Amino acid sequence: MPSEKKRAALFWSRPAIEQVLCGLWGEMLDTKARPQDSFFDIGGYSLLVVDLVRAARLRGVGLKASHVFDHQTPQAIAAILAPDQDHQRLHDERRGAETLWNEAMNPWSDSAPRCLVPIREEGEGAPLFVVHWGNGNVRFTSQVIDSWRADRPVYGFEAAGYRGHVSGLTSIGEMAERYLAELREHQPEGPYFLAGLCQGGLVALEMARRLRERGADIGLLALVNLPDLEPIADRGWGLDELYGFRLGALRAQFGLEGEEDVTRVLQEMLHMAWYDEDISENDFYRLQMIWACGVFAQDHYRPRSYDGPALLLESAAMLDGVEKNWLPFLPAATVHHYDVEGTLSVVQHPEVAEIMCAALTPKRP
Repeated sequence: MPSEKKRAALFWSRPAIEQVLCGLWGEMLDTKARPQDSFFDIGGYSLLVVDLVRAARLRGVGLKASHVFDHQTPQAIAAILAPDQDHQRLHDERRGAETLWNEAMNPWSDSAPRCLVPIREEGEGAPLFVVHWGNGNVRFTSQVIDSWRADRPVYGFEAAGYRGHVSGLTSIGEMAERYLAELREHQPEGPYFLAGLCQGGLVALEMARRLRERGADIGLLALVNLPDLEPIADRGWGLDELYGFRLGALRAQFGLEGEEDVTRVLQEMLHMAWYDEDISENDFYRLQMIWACGVFAQDHYRPRSYDGPALLLESAAMLDGVEKNWLPFLPAATVHHYDVEGTLSVVQHPEVAEIMCAALTPKRP
């Protein structure tokens, strides 16, 4: 790691910043990079930005993910980081994240919207409760839930802040406690049937663990495409950096450049079930902050052992990470995997419907 004197020199010298960034471009992308080369044009991609930012900071350059997405070349980024340039854009970006947080309602307020929403209210027996994925949405499961539910009612938990101007929850434990309060108000006694989608699997697991500690019976714990515990971003990042990273990733994926693109990008997200049709353009930036809160919670979660039965329904890409990182904490888990990509594809898989229906069908004496 550079000495403090060298770190200061790197920060204050534009040519030195260019040199370091060119070296990192070349090192990570196995090419000779020039100051005017765009990171993305020579082979870079969104997820690699996390490693790039980490490596730059180890060399003393205060790089942020948003710098890479917005400015892309060593030359342009060095101009932003050098002290003789206007830093107003960076100030505005920080203020955007901070304002979204400060102006939002406390999620524990009695006035905050409930997280528990009905998906299918009709049916018999104890309901199935499904916890949202990382974008905060859960109602998209209504497309497949009739093939899962074995005639049980189904309710979902949306992320705090998914509806209404409410700040997000920043720990899996907080999410579990918030949702448990609403769950037990709706159903005071077990058995409880829980399912979690991707990031929501962490929350469902924590809910089940806490319910068992309190003496409740868990009828089902189904974890759909459980994350592999590898961090999505640098664990040292705060909400400001995660929010900037999210906006940069949306620029790279959808071509989001400004307010004029929000309507188009939101429509694409609706088709991917990231959000539902009740979400409007006015919710867009607030929901990216909710995503940042969820990622912060996920990346800092430390699981504890759960010795009850658990059903893991995974895409093939997640399997190695699950076996390495999760099975030691879930000794009674049963794992099924499918050669599909992404959580939505697992949710829609017909074999998943068969397994869920069988698990939810009341057992005859």
